[in-house]
Amino acid sequence: MSHVAGRTDVRFRAVADSVVDTRLPNGIRVGIVQDPLRSCASLCITHGGGHRAEPWDKPGIAHLVEHLALDVSDSSPTGHLHRVQALGGVVNAYTGRDYTQFFSSFPIHALPAICDAEAARLADPTTTPANTERQLRIIRQEVLSRLRGNGGFPDIYMPAELYANPANAHSGFLDNQDLQEVANEELTSYLRATTAPKNTTVTLVTPQRIEQALACLEAFGAIVERSPLRLPRLQEPGQGTARTTGVTRDGVTAVEAAFGFRLVSPGKAPARFLSHVVLADMLISLLVQDASLGLRRNDIRTSLTGLNAFSERTPVTSWLSVRLRHPDHRQRCSAVLEGILAAVANDPDQALWSQAKRDTLSLHRRVIDSGLRQARLLGWLLTLHDWPDGFTALSQLISEVSLKDIAIAAEELAEQPFTQLVLTGQDANA
Repeated sequence: MSHVAGRTDVRFRAVADSVVDTRLPNGIRVGIVQDPLRSCASLCITHGGGHRAEPWDKPGIAHLVEHLALDVSDSSPTGHLHRVQALGGVVNAYTGRDYTQFFSSFPIHALPAICDAEAARLADPTTTPANTERQLRIIRQEVLSRLRGNGGFPDIYMPAELYANPANAHSGFLDNQDLQEVANEELTSYLRATTAPKNTTVTLVTPQRIEQALACLEAFGAIVERSPLRLPRLQEPGQGTARTTGVTRDGVTAVEAAFGFRLVSPGKAPARFLSHVVLADMLISLLVQDASLGLRRNDIRTSLTGLNAFSERTPVTSWLSVRLRHPDHRQRCSAVLEGILAAVANDPDQALWSQAKRDTLSLHRRVIDSGLRQARLLGWLLTLHDWPDGFTALSQLISEVSLKDIAIAAEELAEQPFTQLVLTGQDANA
């Protein structure tokens, strides 16, 4: 396919001076960020779906399809990866609870060839039993590698403790060799639905002019429309119940206690989501300040999983995980966290609030400093939220999180019964 530099018939909307949002005739959404500071181009292809869209009797199929989508050649075990690497690029992929992303960085001059290769990969994707067998072996090693010691805790286990709806409760990151028994036609159908144009967003960060970049992305317009993946209803009625569940593994170096929360879906209210991000930073600081626990900041991790935290159709999982200095500290940590939430809901500390906002803004800047992370962020905003303006609005919204917002977020967590997961070694007492 030839590309005429700077010429395109696709009309686009300027979101900001350097960001545009448009849609190709076949339904593929396109977002472009012109960043003159980049020395290379970064491309991200985002498909809606992910683990929560899987059929209940085929857990892990979304992750398998991610692998199969890159292994499009039954004559080469490297498939699409080899083509991108031959052009001087690097490529990787990720399947989350609500989306799958394929992302790559490469020299700017390779953009036309990369777009042609990606469009060819998505045009008529098929798989074979040999591909499936090969990728399931790779997934087995990937899962085993991640689940050593404290790896993958608590995010792989927490959904099952918080939710009843099977779509919300299961984790698709698992070694399910039974998928080898799924008919090749069914796997191909799922792959084609996942990568259908109307379920696809292409985002690009490049120093090139918008018109020049868009002319290359028109290669994706040649993909013929087909039925997209059907997404399930994910509403979760009621409130979770308090429970404590133990997980034991070999190689665990320290007991870890995770506290999970179900957030009320905030709908199209990103400011509410960001108040929970700022609150999480404050909680870490307050736990470290409690001398009875003897914690350091790197002992504590937190997450708002699924990166869909202000979508109208899905519940949100929040967790905070603490690597304990002593196995007996779990109940003490639970009591301290409960007291901290009550105190913050009543009267948030202004100094900690200011510092937490600075930390959150710093995290956002680290995202924007990377062309690849910019491309992934814009893909997430367009695919899950239809919110292209969020690319430039997030930093302002973070700065506007108020003490009242923090108090409301803390109260939302304080009103919930704690769900706890405890990770210990095989020879330890939970």
